[in-house]
Amino acid sequence: MIKRSSYLKSEWGTLLGLGLFALCMSYVFFSVLTEYAALVSADSGPFYNQAHGTTVLEGLLNGGGFTPQLLYWLVLPPLYVHDLTYVIDSLVLALAGVYYLRGCRIHPLAAWFGGLALGLSGYTFTLFSAGHRGYFHMFSCAVWAFGLLLRCFETRRLFYFAMLGLVFAWGSTYQPDVLVLVGGLAGAYAMWLTVRSRRANEGFWKTSVSVWPRFVISVLVLALVGYGGIRTALTTHIAGRDAQIAGVSVEALKNKPAPAARTEADKRQRWFFATNWSLPPEDMLEFVVPGVFGDESMQKPYPYWGRLGRPSDEVFQKGRMMPNYRQHTVYLGVVSVLFAIFGVMAWIVRKRETPHAARPPIPDSRFPVPDHADVPFWMAVWVICLLLAMGRYTPFYRLFFSIPYMDYIRAPVKFLHLVEIATALLAGFGLDRFIRSDHAGERRRLVWLSGGLAGLLLIVMLAMMIAKPWAIRHISELGLGPVARGLGDYAVHNLIRSVGFAVAVAAAVWLVSRKAGRQATWAACAILILAVVDQSMVARRYVRVLDMKPFYHANSVVRTIQKIQDGPYVGMVNYATANAFTEDWFSAALAVGGIQNRAPAPGEQETPQGKLFVALQRDPLRLWQVFRVNYVVATRRMCEPFLRSGVLTPVFDFDLGPGFVRQVQPHEKSLLLARLPNAPSGPRLLTRWTGGIPVDEQIAALAGGTNTVTDAPASPDSMSSDAGTLRVAAVRGVGGSLSTRIQVSARVGSLLVFAERLADGHEVLLDGKRVTRYVVDALWPAMLIPPGEHTVVLRHKRAYASPLVSGATALTILAWWIVVRCAPLRPKRDTGNPA
Repeated sequence: MIKRSSYLKSEWGTLLGLGLFALCMSYVFFSVLTEYAALVSADSGPFYNQAHGTTVLEGLLNGGGFTPQLLYWLVLPPLYVHDLTYVIDSLVLALAGVYYLRGCRIHPLAAWFGGLALGLSGYTFTLFSAGHRGYFHMFSCAVWAFGLLLRCFETRRLFYFAMLGLVFAWGSTYQPDVLVLVGGLAGAYAMWLTVRSRRANEGFWKTSVSVWPRFVISVLVLALVGYGGIRTALTTHIAGRDAQIAGVSVEALKNKPAPAARTEADKRQRWFFATNWSLPPEDMLEFVVPGVFGDESMQKPYPYWGRLGRPSDEVFQKGRMMPNYRQHTVYLGVVSVLFAIFGVMAWIVRKRETPHAARPPIPDSRFPVPDHADVPFWMAVWVICLLLAMGRYTPFYRLFFSIPYMDYIRAPVKFLHLVEIATALLAGFGLDRFIRSDHAGERRRLVWLSGGLAGLLLIVMLAMMIAKPWAIRHISELGLGPVARGLGDYAVHNLIRSVGFAVAVAAAVWLVSRKAGRQATWAACAILILAVVDQSMVARRYVRVLDMKPFYHANSVVRTIQKIQDGPYVGMVNYATANAFTEDWFSAALAVGGIQNRAPAPGEQETPQGKLFVALQRDPLRLWQVFRVNYVVATRRMCEPFLRSGVLTPVFDFDLGPGFVRQVQPHEKSLLLARLPNAPSGPRLLTRWTGGIPVDEQIAALAGGTNTVTDAPASPDSMSSDAGTLRVAAVRGVGGSLSTRIQVSARVGSLLVFAERLADGHEVLLDGKRVTRYVVDALWPAMLIPPGEHTVVLRHKRAYASPLVSGATALTILAWWIVVRCAPLRPKRDTGNPA
């Protein structure tokens, strides 16, 4: 019997794997390691205002579930977290692959080979170029399910069942559509393990009765920890998908009457929507040849010119429409694919050689006998999920599309994530077979396989060189004429690259094909390094760097305002640039500096703020008063009338350059930072107001000339003008505060108007008790204050049950693990049987 200590004695493999991962991340993300450099991620920042951490914590306290990823945003500056999350999640994903393979008693080197192949796999890893941070969070949690399921069936320990529910609960908060796919695969794997037990002489029903009832623990933990994420997936996500398909906003969809039944046109539209981003069959060549059809859409010098992300052929117009939209690669890694195929071949050969006999021990090995029984399962996953990933290009996807609610899952190429799991794990089995093999002939098969792939790629390269004139003409017709010839050369370059890696694998294997033992281990180390180098070089192609210094570094406008203004409340209307936080560096710099641009942002035209801004824009002075503006940025020519009348006071003139502010001498076209000297800032106590006006009528009332309108009861005519005093003790988002807290000393009954824009979920407390929240001027939250000394709080609504339950459940499981790990092993009871 092999001792437990020898099974765990794999620290050297772990050190090598972690070291390679660290070197890989340093190489891939080297260009974003400086202070103000960040990844360009289309849908995940890197634009964060001062209150971002507060917003994250508020989301948790407002009924959100606890997940470990929240700790990043609560502890570290967001600009650093923006890049770091991709690194940490990729490491956790790689460890999930290692965890599963070590559960199969795979050699440590092979386990890290499979784990790193998964963590660095092209489609999964290079999605950082598109953002998709939620996918990284979800996948890094959910993939642990396979290693946990393996241990659930082997040990029957309740801890593993609890952890299974926990990893799915943590993943449910993010990317629910892909989580459904991973969950379905995990369910299939559980069925496979149940069926496989019959071949292990345990019996199908015995395993079912002893294992499956324990999944109640998993479901219970999933419900306790993941309630918030599951609720969001079932409500917000589905509603958002329906609106996306209909091409309208969620609010517009709610007001639209529900049709009695879907028409053929609706079904057709839904099919086109769901099957966009189907994997074209020819893109399978990119599994082993990165960039054979270019890298990333519309990114020179080698834009992607394939069909992935292209509209259906029925609607696509060549040369008139964007040819595709892809921000990632589908490269699986030529080294990983070679060893995945070798793992399958080795399993088939050994199955034929010893179909019924027990697996012989591995000579000269201190590691336990490996278990490759899952190879056929991952073979089936690879084939089935690849067919599904092709979407509209095969009739097979119709079966999946017909399953209820599966038409909400967009982009069949997402099934390629499951193909990547299968490829990486099969590659781990393959390298394990190579290390442990005591047959020179088995290793020679790998030499022939590598050489055969290299030869096949050379034939493809010859064919592409012959077809190069046609390819250049086709690329030019897509509207990519200036780079067409370069793309043809790039495809040939990448084919030669893959041939080189395949030949390097063949050479390494050939050198040890007649030897065993330590030589094979050193060759495996070289192969592991080769695979990491290969996938790192490809991933670096998708790193695009954005200089964030203009966004985050205080320019002269921001510094001047911070020096003049006393207090955290600064309102501005910037007429010079659009209030587009993610697109305009000057607007972003104002927001990061705590200066609130009152102008509506793109997409806010239909909000009360946008409607009111349009209604009052012909009267700038009144607009500034209603919007509580302290500063204005506009051309000096626009400001001249207000400067002469004394409404505005000039601060300084400046020009905007590419990422910088330059002070200049005043001239007609220069931009002017001007101040409204008598403009109030901060919350106000009012004794007179026009009350009883519903929120949806307040804009019209203000446009008609009425001052200070609110839905609160009207103020008494005899009320004194001296309302009292107030002191702001804390401001939400400043210094980590989760609420605005004000000490009020009211001489008479008055109306307190806060200086923060109205938001859904706002609630107000008077001396610790919730009171009615009113709205002033369609923009500002307000509340009635009785005479006397009071403490007033404005905050977002709290729902503590979900975060407390999810956090407490996770901590309980962690404590459970610590107790189990630290508890001494109980000696086995002596049954009296002879040794």
